[in-house]
Amino acid sequence: MEVYRSDGQHLSLEDLKWDLKQVDIDHQYLRKRNIPTYPRPELHVSHVSHSTDLEGLQGISADGGFRAPPNYPQEPKVVWFSLTAFPKELRAAKHRNMTLVHPGGREENIRPSRVQLQDFATSPAFSSSSRYGSFRFTFSLEDVLDQYSSWFCRGARPVLRVYRTVLYRQEVMYAVLVHRPSHRRKFRRFPLLEESSICAYRAKPEPHFVWRPQAMSGTHRCGLARDYYKNLFTQRHVGEQYYVWDHVALALHVGDQVLRFGDHELRESVRFCEEDAVTVPRNGQYITFEGFDEAEEEVTDLWPDHHYYYLQRFDNSYFHIQD
Repeated sequence: MEVYRSDGQHLSLEDLKWDLKQVDIDHQYLRKRNIPTYPRPELHVSHVSHSTDLEGLQGISADGGFRAPPNYPQEPKVVWFSLTAFPKELRAAKHRNMTLVHPGGREENIRPSRVQLQDFATSPAFSSSSRYGSFRFTFSLEDVLDQYSSWFCRGARPVLRVYRTVLYRQEVMYAVLVHRPSHRRKFRRFPLLEESSICAYRAKPEPHFVWRPQAMSGTHRCGLARDYYKNLFTQRHVGEQYYVWDHVALALHVGDQVLRFGDHELRESVRFCEEDAVTVPRNGQYITFEGFDEAEEEVTDLWPDHHYYYLQRFDNSYFHIQD
């Protein structure tokens, strides 16, 4: 359930706290000040995912791609993809400067460290399970933008804008709007996406997002302590501390059209996901999750010409960026 929304801005957690104070909203997680020291790294993310249930899977197969839900409650009509960070990208982030957030919100910039980011990347943004259904389509960001360019931009580069910040019960979503150049006037109220403390788009060496997660854990079970003698930080286990977690999502404006992919690309990109502890209703109805065998049978029936692809489980490391 949406608690607060700010259009045209990507608000840091501190700025979000300030906004909530102005409108007299007391958010039980965001107000906490005793969260153990945790890192905010700089991740370079080059893949995106779209998760769905069986009904959505059948629609994607029938349409040959992705469309906004027919009962989408508002304009603009968009298709959602989320940034998908892989273990290799977490390991690479250790070699860049990062920010530490101490209890009370004080921030400290540090040079590359030995912090094991995998121990902190425990929020749903980094999870192999799904809140939206048993099926997850994962593509390179380059492929998604190329397909969007072909179908909606006549080969031109899509325009990326700061769409909104949305706060839910424990989740913060930073949305980036993607639209065709001919709609510049229509969406001019949203600022162009530029370098910010949250995220930025870079085209080289390959299309990717620079994402600086505000809160990687959601539920904190690990904290950092400084060893002044050795001049390094050590990790320690702490009791469970519940906080917010954040992620970046792309809202690709499609209107009543379809963001199309070939059958081969769709079948190759789909993976099976286990049900998350928290699920998000579809059209007000609870989602049904399939077991692996049932999911494999459904996928095989929908793409019979690609039966040589065995359905795999999504495990955050299967794609094209393994060591």
